[in-house]
Amino acid sequence: MSRQQRKRQIRLQIGSERSSLPPTEHARKSQLICAKAIQSCVRPMLERRNGLTVFTYIPFRGELDTMPLVRYCWEHGIAVYAPRTDRDNLSFVLYRIESENDLEAGAWGIREPRTTLPCLPEEEWPGIDIVVVPGIAFDRGCGRVGYGGGYYDRFASTLRRLQGNAERNDTSTPLLLALAFDLQVIGEVPMEEHDFYIDRLITETGMYDRNFHRRESPK
Repeated sequence: MSRQQRKRQIRLQIGSERSSLPPTEHARKSQLICAKAIQSCVRPMLERRNGLTVFTYIPFRGELDTMPLVRYCWEHGIAVYAPRTDRDNLSFVLYRIESENDLEAGAWGIREPRTTLPCLPEEEWPGIDIVVVPGIAFDRGCGRVGYGGGYYDRFASTLRRLQGNAERNDTSTPLLLALAFDLQVIGEVPMEEHDFYIDRLITETGMYDRNFHRRESPK
């Protein structure tokens, strides 16, 4: 089986399992995972810096609900940006959102920011502190299986290119963070050349760093 075939199999299997989560369990685990992200990532950064910028996807269908994290950011003066899909260029435009009223139905029915909102120029992407990355499946080495559209692969590629220039100006590097349910963690992700690794994965029972793997035990 090729890597692409294995990815398609993973998308079908894990996507089905994730969609099967009862709504109450989905909401409870989403809340728990967002709370862990706030405690382990957001608050420590807030203690070290004056202001933060977070870029996050807006949940769709069975995806983990990131809105508890987004609301925390709003309540604590953290700038939140969300993507709007530019289908002509197969890329994202990042718009700042300050309430759920700033969102509207966009491509494929996914909620996206309104185009009248302030956007973050591409050259300023390396100044983002945390990028919350969606995905279907992950492994303990922080490999990722996305949805097959390649949007986040291209975003990560652009970010790496911009970081190459930003590093010479001593600009910080965004933390690539994934929030997922335990059922989305598999033995090994079939990574291809264009794929990228995240920096940290947080689930309801564990936390995995790319360089250090598991950091805490199931409870």
